[in-house]
Amino acid sequence: MSSLIEGLPRDVALRCLAFVPFYLHPTLEQVCRSWRDAICSGEIYRVRHECGKAEDLLFVCCHDEENKWQFYDPIENFWVTLPELPGGRKHYFGVVSTYQKLFILGGLLINPIDPSADEDFSCNEVWSFNPMTRKWSIQAPMHEARSLFACGVLDGMIIVVGGMNKKFEATPKAEMYDPVKDVWTQLPDLPRICDSGICMGVVVGRKMHFIYKGLPIVQTFDTVEWKWTVEDYNWFSHIWLMTADRDRIYIMSQGYIFLQIGLDSKVVISADQFHLNDGMGMICFRGELYVIGGTLYTDHDYEYLSDVHVLTLSSDFRTCWIDIAPMSRGYGSVLGCAALRV
Repeated sequence: MSSLIEGLPRDVALRCLAFVPFYLHPTLEQVCRSWRDAICSGEIYRVRHECGKAEDLLFVCCHDEENKWQFYDPIENFWVTLPELPGGRKHYFGVVSTYQKLFILGGLLINPIDPSADEDFSCNEVWSFNPMTRKWSIQAPMHEARSLFACGVLDGMIIVVGGMNKKFEATPKAEMYDPVKDVWTQLPDLPRICDSGICMGVVVGRKMHFIYKGLPIVQTFDTVEWKWTVEDYNWFSHIWLMTADRDRIYIMSQGYIFLQIGLDSKVVISADQFHLNDGMGMICFRGELYVIGGTLYTDHDYEYLSDVHVLTLSSDFRTCWIDIAPMSRGYGSVLGCAALRV
């Protein structure tokens, strides 16, 4: 293999290249073949993690005509559009990140000729995006087709739970994916299901927490005991949005952001400014809470939003919302968002 930088040992040259920001890597690839190979093979990304130069990126997809994926670079404060996801448009899919890849799971396939047609159905497709090569790859499909389901990452494994099956009926099925082996394993069924199928989930304390909207019970899965447990956490029955940051769960409900730790909850800040918005995305990213996009409904009209609002999660909660660069291509209801370190 040719040298990366003339006169420098390979390990030193790699450390030099590791300091180049991620958004400039497509330019680096054009310099020479050895630089391109170092980037596409993942060698530079390994060194970036070793020397503390890895970057956190936020990936978002919105409910627009193209369902374009973008990522947000918080250092440069701008958005970059990804190559188009193969397989056609989908709604109500799951998205997670693990092993330095973005995974798009299942979802409702949209009729490409008539998006309003009643012929849409849930699928079991799984796609991954490799930020090093900037390419999408098809992975092993889920055992069960599903949409509107909950998903999360536990010990590097992807867990998908519930949702609506191909017949658009609520399903109790759950399964787990190994990204290294590209294999799905069936998990025990949910003890309880709700006919509406509308659900959400977060991973906290090495357990998958699963809830149906409108029900106070929480069903948790423990990979050690390999079983579901039904808990009455008395969480909010009217949850708009929910996300987690390590052992802390943040909930948007009734015009406020709440911090939920176990059975205890406290108000973080007012979210009344969002009470007319529908379809927003909410995620913890780099120690901050991001509220993204959505559709603003008024008496006579509605507006598709590309705004991004950020709340610093300080220990004393003395903070306020700030706005950052809006999405440059996406707008409207957020179909999925996930953070990824590269």
